[in-house]
Amino acid sequence: MEFNEALNISPTVKKKLGSANKSVRQHIKKLCAEKRYPFKRFKVQGSKQLGTLIRKYGEESDIDIGVYFYPKPDILPRSLMAAMHTIFVNGHQSRTQPEHKKKCIRIPYAGKFHIDLPIYYLESSRGRGKSFLATKNGWVKSDPREFEDWFNEKGGNDKEQLVRLVRYLKAWCHHIADDRRVPQGVALTTMAGTFYRPMLRDDQALLHILKGISRKLSREWSCKMPVLPKDELLHKFSVSDRAYFMQQIKLFITDAESAVKMRSVERASTIWRSYLGRYFEKSN
Repeated sequence: MEFNEALNISPTVKKKLGSANKSVRQHIKKLCAEKRYPFKRFKVQGSKQLGTLIRKYGEESDIDIGVYFYPKPDILPRSLMAAMHTIFVNGHQSRTQPEHKKKCIRIPYAGKFHIDLPIYYLESSRGRGKSFLATKNGWVKSDPREFEDWFNEKGGNDKEQLVRLVRYLKAWCHHIADDRRVPQGVALTTMAGTFYRPMLRDDQALLHILKGISRKLSREWSCKMPVLPKDELLHKFSVSDRAYFMQQIKLFITDAESAVKMRSVERASTIWRSYLGRYFEKSN
């Protein structure tokens, strides 16, 4: 529980995120007013919305802010993304410039955090499954609220435990990355939800999920979004990166099995610390 608290972003970064969030929204509203784009609303989504956001080494963090239009803009999605990208390139002070990615606009802030801006239009202002995501290849049916619903259903009455477990998994993957590609937030959240089983102890529940992930990826290297557009979340991994991750998770499982059986909290903590990283050290 102390480790979970230690994973919270610092007050300083939280304040900077809030300031950047406000500035981003002002820029977008101004653009939409000038271009007469049918802006509808903003919606914080992703790890911030689910409660699984964590601090990373160097205080690095990120949030996703959905930009919604209603009705459908009379402009191609690629052009809409380009217009939004341009306003941030022109007004950005960081040495690292905003990126026009395939499915969002990414705005970095001094290496400390970034804001991702996925863009949607709503078919209807009410109901789930009524939104379409702008991509470089066109509009794709996608509603992040459906993933939130799926995650909440998987957590059930023990959702807070599932949230903590996702945070532990993200901290572990960040700790072992070492310039290697490892599963990122949405993939870890999906796999955690898939294999989650409520338990009295978080360490036992984490071990259960690790075993489920290992079995699944040993049979088939695949993790698809459980809701539309059901993207494959692990498609960019090289053969060597796959092998590295499978080696790491097997080592973790072996030592975690020992740790959950130990009577000595100190000895068990030493094991968990070696896998979960520096913020576990700060929590003990």
